[in-house]
Amino acid sequence: MSTNFTITRDRVHRLKDSGSEEIFTQGTGLFLASQQITAKLVALTEALATGPYAEVPESRRLLADLTATVAVASSASAFIASAVAGDPLESIGLPARPEDAESMARIRQEEGIDDVQGALAEAANCLHLAATSCTHAAFDVARTARSTVAAARPALTSAPSVSTPADASAARSR
Repeated sequence: MSTNFTITRDRVHRLKDSGSEEIFTQGTGLFLASQQITAKLVALTEALATGPYAEVPESRRLLADLTATVAVASSASAFIASAVAGDPLESIGLPARPEDAESMARIRQEEGIDDVQGALAEAANCLHLAATSCTHAAFDVARTARSTVAAARPALTSAPSVSTPADASAARSR
């Protein structure tokens, strides 16, 4: 999951650096990709919250963190959508509004590009935070699983083990 957020973040950075020509066409695909990754994160969070992991005492903090990560990932999608909506659409060859003087059209395009660049920068930041949070969550789940298994292990190993008939007769004679 972290890798998917990182890949999408890198694509957003490339789009941000490429200029307006690509924003409308590639931004829509990035929006959909971000939404799909977020949907997977929601499904994972729900599975952890409703499965056996929810019984582990340390799970509440991680589940709260994952819920916050869903919010951050959703914000990334919103920023990408804002960038697509703010695109001055110069890349598709639309003429300026007839009532605009050439200077006003240029100003609107420059402001639009600044808004788009800002939204893409925010989206990239949110995707980075989501990726980092997913990495931490994976480590937390693994650590919790190891400690739960380790806590259960003494109960499993307290009975003498018998592996051969000679061991069995030696255990009976004690």
